[in-house]
Amino acid sequence: MREAIKEPCETAGSSIIWTLKELGEGIKKMKRSQIEGVIVPKLKLVRQELSLIVTPSKLGPIENSDGLAMASFLFLIMEILEKVEELAKEVEELEEAARFRTT
Repeated sequence: MREAIKEPCETAGSSIIWTLKELGEGIKKMKRSQIEGVIVPKLKLVRQELSLIVTPSKLGPIENSDGLAMASFLFLIMEILEKVEELAKEVEELEEAARFRTT
């Protein structure tokens, strides 16, 4: 089971890091990010891929603490992805209100 979730979790972690870096750089430089065009769709895709793994049929019966820990970890990553997506939308509102420049 660990191997089945390893790659999607690494992809999710990389996407979270990349998104936070992009948002931070955009704010620092007062430059608009590609939030609706690139960032949000990428986060949604990663979250969708994780949700395919987090089905009872894929996880199987959670009979031991190791299985429960992995399931909890997956749900936490999905929650983090959702919160980062919300943050991206808030940054987009900030960009509009502060009239950040485009490219």
